[in-house]
Amino acid sequence: IEDTFKQKNLELIDEYAFYGLINTQETLDFDLNFLTRIKNKTFAGLQKTKVLKLNRNKINLIERGVFSHLKELERLELSFNSLKIINIVILSYLENLLYLRLDNNRLIELENFDKLINLKHLFLGF
Repeated sequence: IEDTFKQKNLELIDEYAFYGLINTQETLDFDLNFLTRIKNKTFAGLQKTKVLKLNRNKINLIERGVFSHLKELERLELSFNSLKIINIVILSYLENLLYLRLDNNRLIELENFDKLINLKHLFLGF
């Protein structure tokens, strides 16, 4: 099941926005919005989500722990944002991650990706 919030002019997703809902969303699509920051508890309650798309926003900050609730996440897309630094602590919870898109950001620092033991596809280009 896919929930799309694509191109809805969103600027913010509140913390706990999905908490308490029946988690049937395997894919969440937030592409083409105006998000600038992803807060720590934004995705709390989404244990079954496998695909999270956040491409083509203006994200420049992802708080620590934001992905800690997404235990089943296999695909994370963050292309065409304004990210400068990706801290491995942010990604370390994603043990099932297979596919990660970080291309077309402003990355100047990447930390060790050793914790992403199942990662098969990593996109970093411009």
